[in-house]
Amino acid sequence: LLEGKFDILVLSETKLDSSFPDSQFMVTGYRMCRADRNIHGGGLLVCIRADLCFKVIKDLPNLRLCERERYKTESIVLKVRIAKKWETIVGIYRPPTSASVPQSLWKFELSSILEAITILPGNCFFVGDFNSDMLLPDKPPRDGRVMANLLDIYDLKNLIHEAT
Repeated sequence: LLEGKFDILVLSETKLDSSFPDSQFMVTGYRMCRADRNIHGGGLLVCIRADLCFKVIKDLPNLRLCERERYKTESIVLKVRIAKKWETIVGIYRPPTSASVPQSLWKFELSSILEAITILPGNCFFVGDFNSDMLLPDKPPRDGRVMANLLDIYDLKNLIHEAT
């Protein structure tokens, strides 16, 4: 960031809460948005080059912020003006499948988010930590397969083709 090589940087699993002031993370030349998580883990932080026009989208078509805030899958949605067009950037953090976050739950939550966003005009970019093995999609618990199916349903493309 300090070298100005990024226009937009999305960080997931920041583990931030209200005890960390915004001033602690401010970088000259960038503005910041964050979505803290009030329990251990998770959290999102987005740094956007200061000269880019953007707005945070709280309520989505058919999915209000108050509903999304109850989700285990975290998201922050931005409309960013790039090359005279508004594009949608979505930061996502999906906790790993577990007893408290079963596959059926995160599949429903992520599907709801994808459905609400893909009807918005312009391109949509989903970035973050999906905790899904797309290289071995059928490896138990088969989260990669579920993710691949969601990408297919919403006509999205995975641009990552190696482990991160």
